[in-house]
Amino acid sequence: MKIIALIICSRDNPEALQATCLGLANMARYPERLRFRVRADDDDRFTVAACARLSRRVSLEAIIRPRPESLGAEVNRLIASVEADRYAI
Repeated sequence: MKIIALIICSRDNPEALQATCLGLANMARYPERLRFRVRADDDDRFTVAACARLSRRVSLEAIIRPRPESLGAEVNRLIASVEADRYAI
């Protein structure tokens, strides 16, 4: 089974995060193959809460840390956190 990792960095936009994750899962022929990795800042309580809700509906792991200086480094960490056949950023 091929796994697709979807890498998302999100801040202060939980509605868009939810729409993105649920929309992709609803459109996927095999939603069980999707692995969402979401990077959220620890001071963004609305995004953190949205990740908790979403993790009950899709395969989502939230990485909650202080706000990074470099977004590129965070994307690389997210990619390294999940083994997949394909990655989408």
